[in-house]
Amino acid sequence: MITSYTITIRQSDNVTFTETLTDCDGRNAAIVSSTSCQVPITKLRTAPYNLPWGASIFAKVVATNYYGSSAVSDPVNGAIILTIPDAPKGIIENYSLKSGTTISFAWINGDKDGGAPVDTYNIRYNSDGSNVYAPLVAGLPVKSYTASNLTPGVTYYFVVTSTNVFGTSLDSAVFSSLCAWVPFKPDPPTTSVIGNRLQIIWTAPFNNGSPLTKYRILIKQADGGFSQYLTSCDGASETTFTTTACSLPLSALTSAPYSLI
Repeated sequence: MITSYTITIRQSDNVTFTETLTDCDGRNAAIVSSTSCQVPITKLRTAPYNLPWGASIFAKVVATNYYGSSAVSDPVNGAIILTIPDAPKGIIENYSLKSGTTISFAWINGDKDGGAPVDTYNIRYNSDGSNVYAPLVAGLPVKSYTASNLTPGVTYYFVVTSTNVFGTSLDSAVFSSLCAWVPFKPDPPTTSVIGNRLQIIWTAPFNNGSPLTKYRILIKQADGGFSQYLTSCDGASETTFTTTACSLPLSALTSAPYSLI
């Protein structure tokens, strides 16, 4: 009758075999009876084994009975250290594809792929900043994505996961972005002369998701160029900004830089 086993696992130097008595103590009656034991992958990743992701796991067994121990079995492997990949990282926004209804971003793979190549990515999102995310896209084969048909002025929150043949990673760090871009082009302003002053009035354009902060009011010169009259038509001033209107004396238009006759 077999009374015990000695189970050893090869280290990363490909030569040394070591027991892990905590998990595979061949003197344990349950292990002797079942002729099996289990070792956490995390233990094989650390000293003394230090096996890298994707490494084959080689084990040898010696059987012992009343009369002594057998010869050592041939080393055999059928297991590979495979696990889910690390979460994607380094998410950055792609401003060249940003608009009032789109947010575009890219990322890189985590430090470890789990021993099998990352093949697809999944993205979930929400617009309330909670920990609950709705699926946005799954099985994406590239490390970038442009979310479209979004609502201007809303901040969106995204998490990305990586997938290999073994499974799906944990969530990436949360990436957030306000869905907004430069405002729409204003409609043409209206001008009128009231007494000895020129009045300019315009309508605030759609802000495209981000509050307007100022205007630039440009007046055409005699040479065809345009310039600002900041004395009373400074689009950054509170009065001009709030009323979307300004006026300037006609005399200012007859002198440089306007020189209108």
